[in-house]
Amino acid sequence: MKSETIDAAATAARTVRDAAREDADHLSNAIKAEASDLYKTLAAKGEAAAKAVGTQVEAQPITSLLLAFSAGFIASRLLSR
Repeated sequence: MKSETIDAAATAARTVRDAAREDADHLSNAIKAEASDLYKTLAAKGEAAAKAVGTQVEAQPITSLLLAFSAGFIASRLLSR
């Protein structure tokens, strides 16, 4: 009788372990898919932003140069403190 109880408990423990492992695998796959979609979205937005900046620099190179210099100067002054 004691052996049957131990066997039943061991079987139940294996069942719970297998179910937990399956749930963890499912959750891991869902997270990977979501992260992949997020990466693709962010990469596309970054590429679009880079093209927009490139177009702006080509359209107004002097203004872009002055803005970049000003931003760098201000950042260096703030970081030197």
